[in-house]
Amino acid sequence: MKRNAEAVCFLILVLFCGFSTEKCYAQAALQEIVRFNIPAGDHFSFHVETGGDISGDGRPDLVFSCIDELHYSNSPVYIYYNIPDSNAIPDQILSTPLPNSGGFGYSLAYSGDLNGDSISDLAVGVRYYGDGLSGGILIYYGGNPPFTSPDVFISGVGMGYTHDWDLFFGEDMITDCDLNGDGVNDLLVYAPGPQYENWGNVYVFLGGDPFSTTPALHIRGSVQDEYLGADMKTGDFNGDGYDDIVLTNRVPVNPGEIHGPCHYNLKIYPGGENLTNVPIFETLLASAPYAGINGIIANGDLNGDGYDDIVISGGNQDGQAWLKIFYGQEDITSLQSVDLELDYYSYSIKSYVNLNNDPFSDLWVKLYKPMPYDPYEGSYAVYKQTSEVLDLIPDFIDPSPVPRISYGYCYPLGDMNNDGSPDFFVFSYPTTNPPCPAYATILSESYVSNSDENIQPTPMSIMCYPNPFREEVNVRIVGTDKSVQLTSIEVYNIKGQLVYRRKNLHGKQIRWDGFDSYGHKIGSGIYVVRAFDTIGNAYSTRVVNIK
Repeated sequence: MKRNAEAVCFLILVLFCGFSTEKCYAQAALQEIVRFNIPAGDHFSFHVETGGDISGDGRPDLVFSCIDELHYSNSPVYIYYNIPDSNAIPDQILSTPLPNSGGFGYSLAYSGDLNGDSISDLAVGVRYYGDGLSGGILIYYGGNPPFTSPDVFISGVGMGYTHDWDLFFGEDMITDCDLNGDGVNDLLVYAPGPQYENWGNVYVFLGGDPFSTTPALHIRGSVQDEYLGADMKTGDFNGDGYDDIVLTNRVPVNPGEIHGPCHYNLKIYPGGENLTNVPIFETLLASAPYAGINGIIANGDLNGDGYDDIVISGGNQDGQAWLKIFYGQEDITSLQSVDLELDYYSYSIKSYVNLNNDPFSDLWVKLYKPMPYDPYEGSYAVYKQTSEVLDLIPDFIDPSPVPRISYGYCYPLGDMNNDGSPDFFVFSYPTTNPPCPAYATILSESYVSNSDENIQPTPMSIMCYPNPFREEVNVRIVGTDKSVQLTSIEVYNIKGQLVYRRKNLHGKQIRWDGFDSYGHKIGSGIYVVRAFDTIGNAYSTRVVNIK
């Protein structure tokens, strides 16, 4: 993407009532804040992770990269420390400091604190580093931009193989997880290689100061072209305070037949003080010609029970899209899936989001339709969850602004423009038919009216002070009715994950010390406080934790 990329005119999209007469939500608008025009031949890295605050100012930052179609060339990494201006000019552009490398920015992760200073850090994957394309990762510690040089380099050379040609270490990464429960985020790295084997590898590097470049755990496949970890996610599925690892793999039905039908499996590896490369749970997801997995999310809570849930989307040989949902529970050795067939040709789960700051995570879905193409080809849909019962009636479907393009890939940003509403980074990939370069937008949601008769206005509200806070924050209910008291509070991070809950309160005020429900100090950033009172009202407000 060029520095002089210009924003285009505003696009106003209005959310409407769902397709059921029983379902009608507050009217809202998704406003396009800025559009990024990507030069032809470039496309966005599809491994981008959002939601981090690498500047340490309490507001989320935006980081992304563009990779040319050959992939072997290095690309800049663009960093925006606040909401992009009308010309979409980045605050900083990073380039590779490594010789003999390609694919700088092929993967990005920056929502986790890897050195324990409570500030998010930026990890950049260099997929084609080294003579044998073993790959590598550069880590830039957050808190003191602009970044001048990486603080840590991890090479793919010697990562468990006598030869590491085409290992591609750093093809994917995760940093917003804490596997050993020490309060510091950990780094997960995926590598598909080595050459001709493609077993698939997942490496775990435990966060700390100093950060160790030696993996604490190596999970690898054992079958050619298994690609164990090609879909890699984390979440706390049993509520024990340790994040768990979710991986998928593929095993050929006929051994040695590389491009034939495959079994697709799900595996869960438990977090804890002693990590293991033996899965605690595994199950078959799909097994048919042309069947496959096209999306998986795992760090959200659909039914509001405090356990993260796993949602997987895929399709079969008949063009039928399907969903499998594994609801978290205390015993994750016996998970059962809820299986759904969908009427879209391809239905790709892309993101958990939280649009209404309630305990239920919402779904952002990429939609496709078969030929002949219709207006919903290349669109996205939003499904709001407001109760324990799964709701798959779309609240909003946004057709692509350009026919027949791959539009609607979404990453939640948090609140970049400080308006109290969530923002989203939505982009497309380039196409040749019709010719269309890649582009991206930032969409911001703000509620403008309310048509839900069940939501009644109240003279009561909550206030949080000091805000921003460093050590602790007071949550107080205020208003005209002096008899109303707090009954419980919940705190969510900007990804909609529950981090703290306290029930059975009495009184008008509670002091929160900035620790989560498991006794871990939270990192800096934006959090949503949701409070409940004695007459059944619920209130939400934002607080900012600064270290």
